[in-house]
Amino acid sequence: MNANPYASLDDLLERCDALEAQLPALRAEYPEEGDFWSAFAGIADEIIEDANRADAGGDLNAVHWLPVNGRLVEMLDALGIAHDLPRVG
Repeated sequence: MNANPYASLDDLLERCDALEAQLPALRAEYPEEGDFWSAFAGIADEIIEDANRADAGGDLNAVHWLPVNGRLVEMLDALGIAHDLPRVG
């Protein structure tokens, strides 16, 4: 049993990698922009929520949201997908 109920940064970044690998299929499956964003957000929001939960979990040294947001921005930029995610750092 895992004593830490919060996702590690490595786990969160692995989930970002998996989402990035899915992006071409998501774009093909949801050619309409609104449908694509709904599908992307459904996955990305879970990762972001887990990052926020980990950051709020009591470890004052934990900063998961910043690198997770950075990965989301990077993956969208790499594919030329316009977005309004904040560019931090």
